[in-house]
Amino acid sequence: MMPSLTIGIPTYNRSACVVQTVQRLLHNNDTDFELVVSDNASDDDTAARLGELSDNRLRIIRPSENVGPTANFST
Repeated sequence: MMPSLTIGIPTYNRSACVVQTVQRLLHNNDTDFELVVSDNASDDDTAARLGELSDNRLRIIRPSENVGPTANFST
């Protein structure tokens, strides 16, 4: 069943900020949403830190190379 709300977060090299944001959103007791983080091939520890998070509402998209801000936002 599809969630009633999808929240999209495009990011690039903002590991601390994006992880904190994701944790706050996932702390919500509502289960009828999905959180999609589009990491634009960050070269900091964003991928590793996001990979430590486990929640069935979280989906992480990460291309193998930087696709630019516009494409990352529309992923």
